[in-house]
Amino acid sequence: MIMHEMLTGKLPEVDFERGMVKITRTGNEPIDNVIEEALRVKQGERISIRELRSKIEEIYNRWESLTGKTARSLKKTEVGETKKENEARTTNQELNRQLIEAARYGNAEKVWELMEMEVSPNIKDDYGLSPLHHAAMHGEFDTVEILLEYSADVNARDNYGETPLHYAAMNGDLDTVKLLIKYGADPNTKNNDGKTPLDYAEKNGHYDVVKELKQKVKKETETGSPKNLRQKAGGNT
Repeated sequence: MIMHEMLTGKLPEVDFERGMVKITRTGNEPIDNVIEEALRVKQGERISIRELRSKIEEIYNRWESLTGKTARSLKKTEVGETKKENEARTTNQELNRQLIEAARYGNAEKVWELMEMEVSPNIKDDYGLSPLHHAAMHGEFDTVEILLEYSADVNARDNYGETPLHYAAMNGDLDTVKLLIKYGADPNTKNNDGKTPLDYAEKNGHYDVVKELKQKVKKETETGSPKNLRQKAGGNT
């Protein structure tokens, strides 16, 4: 009876007489047919309560064949899907951790392997540092190159607003500075304190990096100057 109420939202009419029960059809044909076939009674006929109880499991089984799913199977499916989602999430977190670690320690082969597995090169740790930040920070040129080839964000900012170029310039890593610039690193980017990569290079006495950055800044300034834009548009100087 409870099962029927759960399925239909209402109870069928029931008459009790001397330990017998009579169930009247509710008008929900699929459910009524299941119950009638399972109980093997016609409308208005009576069966004992004991017989009714023994038929409950059969009703459940027939309902399962009618709907294709029971509450038990639905629950099992939900649990299975949740488990798979959790496993996938755990796997992704582990791959992200491996990428950060490989970039930090210059394990170029591992970085390449993870890129081939389509792990995002733009994940970040709790400090906002991407794999490219870590590689540039530690002077891992080969790793930097692989990440850039797989579309790592060359101007990604960490929690302090610093880009990979900030760290390369800070450390005086000229080769990495040139590579980052080649892939579009902006030498004019300021961190949260208003410092540019050039500011760091000058402060730390990395004059070869200072020269490279100044040349890049000068070139960008000239390219974006009104005079240069007029010349490109065919205007007069």
